[in-house]
Amino acid sequence: MLRYNVIAGGVCLLLVSSVLTLRGEVGPEVKVRLLEDIKFLASDELEGRGVGTNGLNVASQFIKAEFAKSGLAVDRVEGNAFQKFDLVTGSKLGEANALQLIGPEGKTLDLKIGEQVEVCSFAGSGSFQGEIVFCGYGIESKDDLYDDFEGINVEGKVVIVMRRNPRQNDPKNPLGAAHGVSRHADLRTKMNNIVAHKAAAVLFVNDPYAGKKGAETRQEGLSKANEKVAEAAEEYLSIESNETNQEKLKGARLKLTEASNQAKSLREAAKNANDDALMKFGYAGNGDNKSLPPAFHISIKTCNELLAALKTDLASLEAAIDSDLKPKSVVIPGWIAKGAATIEKVRADVANVIGVIDGEGPLANETVIIGAHYDHVGRGGQNSLAPGSSEIHNGADDNASGTVTLLELARRFGKQAQTKKPPRRLVFIAFTGEELGLLGSARYCKEPVFPLDSTIAMMNMDMVGRLKEEKLIVYGTGTSPRWEPELKQFNGENGF
Repeated sequence: MLRYNVIAGGVCLLLVSSVLTLRGEVGPEVKVRLLEDIKFLASDELEGRGVGTNGLNVASQFIKAEFAKSGLAVDRVEGNAFQKFDLVTGSKLGEANALQLIGPEGKTLDLKIGEQVEVCSFAGSGSFQGEIVFCGYGIESKDDLYDDFEGINVEGKVVIVMRRNPRQNDPKNPLGAAHGVSRHADLRTKMNNIVAHKAAAVLFVNDPYAGKKGAETRQEGLSKANEKVAEAAEEYLSIESNETNQEKLKGARLKLTEASNQAKSLREAAKNANDDALMKFGYAGNGDNKSLPPAFHISIKTCNELLAALKTDLASLEAAIDSDLKPKSVVIPGWIAKGAATIEKVRADVANVIGVIDGEGPLANETVIIGAHYDHVGRGGQNSLAPGSSEIHNGADDNASGTVTLLELARRFGKQAQTKKPPRRLVFIAFTGEELGLLGSARYCKEPVFPLDSTIAMMNMDMVGRLKEEKLIVYGTGTSPRWEPELKQFNGENGF
């Protein structure tokens, strides 16, 4: 039978030593309660507990009710358990959104929003007009001796910036990344550089390499799939058709059918592929309307129409930068851009849920916080591992597991406090907005219910639903000299 501490195995900090007095075998009623609570919090009815959903509100009410049933005070935030605030959950387009490119001899490109150009939700609102400057990848890296802004003034102008970074096929590229996305490729980094150089607006464009690489990857996948079809067909035809071989024929036929279907699926995907897909509105999150310039995403085709004034195209400029890793920023003669972006922020009311057990004795005014976030990602989006999905993301492990552990600790400490109060105040907080950037915990730090200078420790539980090989994952042990000795004692006594 697992000890209770195993359930809280993924904690970021150990609680003060008083928590060890609550050790004990977990009874069947506790297991049932934990399971039922997780089933409820991770049910479809709670809509993935996404910010802005009614399911998150239902979860907050449930947590408050459980805190109250456990004997915790739920009136310490202006008479309630809810530390309320609002936050941005998304963006929507306002009425005025347009991009017009005006070239030599009166040539005009009026780009249709949503088809030929997309507004970038991660940027700002406003109108603009200015000369167009090709500005490479929008990278400024003094350490790597690469600066797309060096020697060219983009203040008040509209810059064309490629996505990602140079030399993507070079693992030793100083502007790349060993794993994942280079910091220079991050859209936020590019926007920060653009803001620093006071550009009026941004026209993002896909780098040709990414599209070419995508096409090559699809072709490789299709070639392998066709090889599997050929192998499966050869295997099927090699089996003599008689009564003895009926099961072999059946298996080989099934294998051939599966290989054929896979190849057909890949052919359809290749046929419908768009190697220059525009970032849909909402991609990469929401920006700050006040501090960021407007940004749009144009196609490579549109970009090449502008670059024709320089007798070049985007693929040639990309290749030139890759050849010597030197910027090729330049004003595009005869072209100006004018337009406007209107982005309206969608906001939602949210709340941290707070329950309190008062301390008793000389240390009663000191606070220990026990926390877990109860929000998840709702129906997916940018913070999901499947950002293209709109299915409910139930979040059983992340972080219904931490939430039900928080509730169980509240029950145990609440029961103990009926006969003996703890030496310090225990504050149980179910945080919201974690998936959007630790916003709930940040709000508590900004507006603490109890002074931070007398808050001596915090235990946070995140994704504690899995345990492998009897191992606990504990982070933050270096934040106090007490944690490692406590851990060693705990591990010795419990066989971890």
